Amino acid sequence: MDFDAPFTTPPSDWLLGLAMRQWYAFLLIFVRMSGVVVIGPVIGTQAVPRNARVLLAFSLAVVAAPAVASPAGLTVPDDFVSLAVSVAGELILGLAAGLGMTVILSGLQLAGELIDQQSGVSLGAVVNPGFEELSGSISGRFLFLWGSVLFVMLGPFGGHLRVVGGLLETFRTLPPGSATLDPAAVDLLRDLVQVSCVLALRVAGPVLAAMALVALVTGFLGHSVPQVNVLTLGFPIRAMVATFVLALSLTGGAEAVTDTLADSLDRITDLFRAPSGDVTAVRNLFPVPSSLFA
Repeated sequence: MDFDAPFTTPPSDWLLGLAMRQWYAFLLIFVRMSGVVVIGPVIGTQAVPRNARVLLAFSLAVVAAPAVASPAGLTVPDDFVSLAVSVAGELILGLAAGLGMTVILSGLQLAGELIDQQSGVSLGAVVNPGFEELSGSISGRFLFLWGSVLFVMLGPFGGHLRVVGGLLETFRTLPPGSATLDPAAVDLLRDLVQVSCVLALRVAGPVLAAMALVALVTGFLGHSVPQVNVLTLGFPIRAMVATFVLALSLTGGAEAVTDTLADSLDRITDLFRAPSGDVTAVRNLFPVPSSLFA
C-alpha cells in the first residue's frame, strides 16, 4: 500500500495510512529495544519485575522514536507472516545486543561454581536443603552481582548506557523493518563465549590454586598423622582459605573484569555501528557525540 501520495488518494485514507506506518515503525522500535531489556545485563535479570522491564522498553521506544527517521520504503505488511518476520528480525537484533554482555557476566557465575565445588561450599545443599531453592551457587551469585556493579560503573558513562547507545546506533545502519542478524554477529557471540570461559578461569584461578595446595597439605597430614580426621578438619580449612584468597584477589579480578567488559562492549558497539559487519572504519563513519549521554 502506498501512503505517500496524498493527491492520488482521499485525505482520510492517506492520513490513516500515514498513522498506520508511524505506529508500525514505533512497534519495530519497541520490539528492538525490548530484546536488550529482556536478556540484557542488570535490567534483564529476574530481580527486575516484568512490568518494570516492559515499561522501560516502552519508555526507551518513546524516547527513540522521534529521533529515528521512518524509512521512505517502509510499508505496513498485509499478512501476518510478513509482520511476524519483521518483528522477529527486530527482536533477534535486540537479543543479540543484550546477550553479548550477559555471556561475559555468566563467566563469573561459572567461576563461582568452580570455587564452590573446590572449597566444599556446594555441599551446603546436602546439610541444608533450603539452599537447593537458590539458582546457582553462592559464590556464583556473589560474583555475578559484583560483576554487574562493575558493569554499571564502567566508564565513561556506565556499561548499561553504552549498550543502549550501541543499540540506538543500529537505527542508522539498519532502519526499522530492515533488521537482520549478520554472520559477523554470530562469530562475535562465539568469541564472547570463549572470552567468558577465559575470564572464569582468571577469576577462579587463585582460589583453585590455593585449594590444590590445601589438598596437598591435608593429604600429607593424613599420611603423616593418621589420628587426624582429615575430612572433619579439611572442610572448614578449605572454606576459610577459599574465602580469604577470594577476598584478596577481588582487586586484581576487578581489573580483569573491567578490561574484559570494556573490550567486549567496544566490539559489540562497533559491530552495531558498522554496515554489514564492517568494523574497520566505523568510528570515523558514525562518531558518537560526547554530549549524547551528558
